[in-house]
Amino acid sequence: MSHIMVNVAWPYANGPRHIGHVAGFGVPSDVYARYQRMKGNDVLMVSGTDEHGTPILVEADKEGVTPQELANRYNRVIANDLCNLGLSYDLFTRTTTKNHEHVVQEMFRQCLANGYIYKGTQKVAISPSTGRTLPDRYIEGECPICHAQGRARRPVRQLRQ
Repeated sequence: MSHIMVNVAWPYANGPRHIGHVAGFGVPSDVYARYQRMKGNDVLMVSGTDEHGTPILVEADKEGVTPQELANRYNRVIANDLCNLGLSYDLFTRTTTKNHEHVVQEMFRQCLANGYIYKGTQKVAISPSTGRTLPDRYIEGECPICHAQGRARRPVRQLRQ
């Protein structure tokens, strides 16, 4: 018997997930986990809601609630939806738990100690109205590098100073 860990993508807790989201992150991993269980393997399938990041802040601002209030509401909605669909998670948690924080910090420390993390700076976009950094999907207007107009695309390379 093998021990199999299935790490499923963590959807943002900024709104309900639609069937396309679930078809992309939930169903394939669930099929794989069920297949491994049928083979007699010991499977642990884990995921949870990602409750950090710009999508949470943007939606919370739009709804006039705190990011934590938004994450609390949508964690329950998403967890209930996945459960009602019959997905076979062994653990569905959230990034705001103390355990998650501890595990991620320990992993970060190990990566840093082993030299797997590049220390440097990069140029990022800042919202003039909020002062927050913005991922490329929230940037509109002229690109300061190539002067293209419109919505930003995923960068081909990281910008380093």
